Amino acid sequence: NYSYSKTIKLVPNSIARGIWLQTNPVANELALVNNAQAMIQHIAIADMSGRIINDKPVNNNSTLIKVNTYSLLPGFYLVRVFTSNGSNTLPLIKQ
Repeated sequence: NYSYSKTIKLVPNSIARGIWLQTNPVANELALVNNAQAMIQHIAIADMSGRIINDKPVNNNSTLIKVNTYSLLPGFYLVRVFTSNGSNTLPLIKQ
C-alpha cells in the first residue's frame, strides 16, 4: 500500500550555494567562484573511476580560487570542494 502526502521539502546543499566553477570546460586553469566566502580547506580532483589526480590544500575563503589543471588529460573529472561545513562535488570537463 502507498500513501499520499502533499508535503514536499527540498533542502538544497548549503555548501553548493555560492560555490561553482567559473568556466566549464577548462583549459589549463580551474577557477572556483566562492561567493559564499566559505572556508575552503582543500580541493580534490578525481577521474571518473574515483582515483584522486590532484589534492590541493587551500585553507582560504577568497571569492576566487584558482587551481592549475595543465597536467590533466582532456576528459571528464569530478572536483570535490571540502569546506569547514562539509563537501560538495562538481563536474569538470578538461579540454
